[in-house]
Parts: sequence; structure tokens; C-alpha cells
Amino acid sequence: MNRMKRELIENLRLRTAEIAVGPSTVRGAGARGVTWAARAALKRVPLRRFRVPTRSAFERVLESQTRAIQRRLPRGAQHWGVARKVLNIFLRSVVFHRHLCSAYGLERTEQWLEVPLDRHVAEGIRHAYPNGGLPRWRTIKGLVPSVSAVYQMAGRSTAASRGVHPVHLEYYWWRVPGHADNRRTTA
Repeated sequence: MNRMKRELIENLRLRTAEIAVGPSTVRGAGARGVTWAARAALKRVPLRRFRVPTRSAFERVLESQTRAIQRRLPRGAQHWGVARKVLNIFLRSVVFHRHLCSAYGLERTEQWLEVPLDRHVAEGIRHAYPNGGLPRWRTIKGLVPSVSAVYQMAGRSTAASRGVHPVHLEYYWWRVPGHADNRRTTA
């Protein structure tokens, strides 16, 4: 890749990190400056590490990067659920961006991406998976890995029944008439 192309890809990556997290994405996270800190942390995510051959390898990198972002959030907002949500949104944006996806060799990862969880997505999964024994949804800042794993498993099942990847599920429940209160919130 020539220098001009490398510079463009780097600028696209930084811009994607900036726009992946807005104030509403982390509303109620527990501290001031979360949006800025999350954006700064996402800019440090080594995307090439996600170029892996298997789901289990992807999940290991996803967890290590979630923890790295969590440590970079302000005191009082260092919640695993907040870190995982912003990372999932960022990765989705990178994979959906044809230039970034190609530059980092992430074409295979779309199938492994998690659905970014929030109250609306959790409600959608619960509705689509009514007898799944899902734990009660609390808040994104109260989300822990074990609860996330249960929702992601139910999300994978729901996505398979719809013939889509789990990362696409959010689009079924985002501002859908008759769903929840029809507003996009994050908690």
C-alpha cells in the first residue's frame, strides 16, 4: 500500500472511531468524559489483531480489547458492558466500511461480530427468544460477560432463524413502530 493510501486508511480509521460513539451511545455510563475517552480508546484498537481464522480466536481478541477499552474509560465509568458496546459498534462500522474492511483483512469477521447490546436490543432478543430463560436486562453499565454471553447466544439463534448475522439484529429493532417506546436510548 502506498503512503497516500496508508494515510487515507489511517484517517478513515480515526474518523470511524470518532463517529462510532456519540453522547447517546454512552448516556448513563457513570462519569463525565466517557464519550471522549471511548473515542480515544477506540483509536488505539489494533484492528489487524481481529484478522483471525476462527470464532474462538476472534472472541479472545474481542475480550482482550474490551478490557483494554474498559481500563481507558474514566473512573466511575469503567464498566465492561460500556466498553464492549462501544467496541462492538466500532467493529461493526469498520467491517461495514469497505475500504477499512479490505485494508485490515476483516472480510471474514462479519459473521462473528456481536450485536451491540442495549435495552432495545435486549428487549428484541427477549421477544424473539421468549422461552430462552434470558436473565433480566438491567443496564449497559451493569452488563457483565456472563449475561452478555447468554444474550449473544440467543442473538445468534435469532439471527440464524432470520438468515442474517447477529450484528444485523439491531436494525430490526431500531426505531421500529410499536417496539418499546420507539425512541433510541442506550440503557
